[in-house]
Amino acid sequence: MTAFLALGLTMLMVLPSHGQSKKKVIQFSGIVVTGDSSYGVPGVHIYVPEEGRGTTTNDIGFFTMPALVGDSIVISAVSFKRRYYVVPDIAGDHITAYIDLIQDTINLPELQVYPWPTEELFKEAFLAMNPTTGEEMLKKGQLNENLLLRMRQAVPMDYRMSYYNYMDQYSYNQANQYMGVTTGYIDPFAWYRFIKDIKKKN
Repeated sequence: MTAFLALGLTMLMVLPSHGQSKKKVIQFSGIVVTGDSSYGVPGVHIYVPEEGRGTTTNDIGFFTMPALVGDSIVISAVSFKRRYYVVPDIAGDHITAYIDLIQDTINLPELQVYPWPTEELFKEAFLAMNPTTGEEMLKKGQLNENLLLRMRQAVPMDYRMSYYNYMDQYSYNQANQYMGVTTGYIDPFAWYRFIKDIKKKN
């Protein structure tokens, strides 16, 4: 009698807990965007940490995954703030969500790196430079005459290359017509003119 009573109590304790563990399965789908953009964010993690299951958005920001009612879903991506979503108990078996991520911007303090200890020493070293022209280097034997001629001569082109070069130059001039003139970092003649102009102003 005691054994039957113990068995009955055990069954009463197990059955409710077994019924509570059977949650409704919901197909959770959606698209993840950011700001006012209509383009989706790829590579966003959609997962349930407690269960160790989830998925990621595709190249257009779409995702779909099975979930249980009551699941706490985490939506996370690099450079965005985390979002959380709890799967509700609905009449149907499919939920579509539109998730908007917010940029998580971190402003770092400005850092200036100089090869000289102070700005004054840099100015002194810069103004002490004595650049030379191609002709001066040629006189000192520091530059080959043939090399100097090749540097100044245009590369021979056929009519197609000439046309493409003209169109490239035209497009560049149109795109940069309102921009300030910049110095070519790999052009030694431009650096020569730049340093000479700076020394004249000082």
